Amino acid sequence: MSDLKLKMACKLYDRTLPFFLGWVKPRGIELEMVDITEGRPKPEGVPAGHTGHMHAGLVDMSEHSASVYLVMKEMGCDFTSIPVFPHRRFRHAYIYVHKNAGITGPKDLEGRRVGVPRLANTAALWARGALMHVYDVDYDKVNWVPFSSEYAEGMDTPRDVNLAEVVTNKTEVEALRDREIDAYISPSESEEAFDPDSFVGRLFPNFIEVEKEYFRQTKIFPIMHGFVLRDSLIREEPWVVESMMEAWQQAIDLTYRFIRDQRKSCLVWFGDYWRQEREFFGDWDPWKMDFQHNYHILDALCQYGHEQRLVQRRFKPEEIFITGPIEGAKSPAS
Repeated sequence: MSDLKLKMACKLYDRTLPFFLGWVKPRGIELEMVDITEGRPKPEGVPAGHTGHMHAGLVDMSEHSASVYLVMKEMGCDFTSIPVFPHRRFRHAYIYVHKNAGITGPKDLEGRRVGVPRLANTAALWARGALMHVYDVDYDKVNWVPFSSEYAEGMDTPRDVNLAEVVTNKTEVEALRDREIDAYISPSESEEAFDPDSFVGRLFPNFIEVEKEYFRQTKIFPIMHGFVLRDSLIREEPWVVESMMEAWQQAIDLTYRFIRDQRKSCLVWFGDYWRQEREFFGDWDPWKMDFQHNYHILDALCQYGHEQRLVQRRFKPEEIFITGPIEGAKSPAS
C-alpha cells in the first residue's frame, strides 16, 4: 500500500530542517512541506501569520500558536494538538519599557499602559503569567493595550471583548517613544534595546540570569507553538498520531546531533555555549516531545489563558491535547 500523502505547515527552524531536507520520513506518510516562515508568500485569501494555512483548510497538520489554540478549542475548532512543541522561548527578555517611565521592577507596571501584539497572544500570555505568579503583578491593575484589532492571530474578536484602547496607527516602539504606552511585550527582539542611547530599555536587563531563576522556580520552559492535526485525519487514520510523534522526536535527535558539531554554526564559541546550556538543564530535555514531560507547562498554559480571560473555560491539558499514541492504531506499513 502506498504511503498516505499529507501536507504539513511549519516555520523554518533548526528542528524542522530534518523534515524540509527529507532527513526524517514519518512512517507510512509522504509529506509535502509548506514553509510558513515570516515573509514567505501565501495563497490568496490566507490570513497573515503561521495559523493561516490551517484555518483556511490548506494543510492536514500544522505548527500552531498555543494561545490561539486555546481560544479556538473553546470555539469548537476541527483540529487537535498532539504532544509536539516546535517553538518554545523564555519571555522575560521581551518585556520593554521606556527608560524615563520610572519602571524599575515588575510591580511598577501596575497602573501603566502596556502594549501587547493582540489580546490573545502567546508571548503576552506567558509574560503576563510570569509577572502575575512570580512577581505578584495584579493583572487587572495593568492597562493592556493591543496593537491589532484582531483578538488573536487571524481571528476576529469573539464574545464581548472591549478593544477601545487598540492602537493600529503606530508600532509599539513609536507609541513608546510618544509615551502613549509605558512598556510593551514583544514576540521578538526590539533592535532599539541594543542602542545604549535609545529610550527603549528592558524590564529585566539581566534577562538570562532572571530566566534561569524562573526555570529553577517553576520548571517552565514556555511552549509558544504546538502542533495540530485535523480531527478528520485523527478519526480516519489514528496511527498518524504515533507516526508524527516518532518523526518529531527523530527530528529533535538529529538536530542535537547536527548542532553539536561546532563546524555547523557560524557562532565562534557555539560549542562552549552548548555545554553550558546542557549543564544548566541537566537530565531535563527542553525539547522532549512528550505529554507527561510537559504536563505542568501545558497546565500553566491553560491556567493562564483562563486567568487572563482569553478563554472562559479552565481547560485541563488532557481535555484538549492528545496525550500519546492512540491505542490499537496501526499504520498500513506496520
